Amino acid sequence: MLNNGTPNISGFNLTDGKLTALAGSARPLSSADADPAQISFTLGGGALIATERGTDTISSYVVDQRGYAQGPTTIKSSGQTPYGFGLTKDGSLIVSEAFGGAMGAAAASSYAVSGAGELTMRSGSVGDTRSEVCWVALTNDDRLPM
Repeated sequence: MLNNGTPNISGFNLTDGKLTALAGSARPLSSADADPAQISFTLGGGALIATERGTDTISSYVVDQRGYAQGPTTIKSSGQTPYGFGLTKDGSLIVSEAFGGAMGAAAASSYAVSGAGELTMRSGSVGDTRSEVCWVALTNDDRLPM
C-alpha cells in the first residue's frame, strides 16, 4: 500500500521566482482518507477550497494576510466524488461530481462562497449523463459549465 503521508495544504512565499515554505503553515484536510482532487484560492485570495474525493466533502480555509490558513470547515458534497471546480466572477463555486466513475452518473452542483470561505449549497446535483467527469471550465459569462 502506498503511503504518501497525511493529506494537507501548505503555504509558500514566492519571491524573485523562488518558493520558500511558510514555517508552520501545514493544515490537514478533513481526514486521512480525503483523497484531494483540486485546490484553489477564491477570488481575492481570502479563502482556499479543496474537493475531497475520498470523503465526498468540500473543505474551505480562511487565509490570513500572512498566507496562513485556518480550518478546515468541511461540508458534505451534494453528489459523490466531488472533483474539479470553477469559481464564477460573483464567487459561486461550480463542482463536478464523478460519482466514482459510474457510467452516465456524473453531475455538477453549485455553492455560494462567503468572504470567510463558508460554503452554502445553491443547487444540488444536476446530472449530465456523462461518465468520469473531472474538471470544470466556465464560459466568459459564467452561465455554462463545460
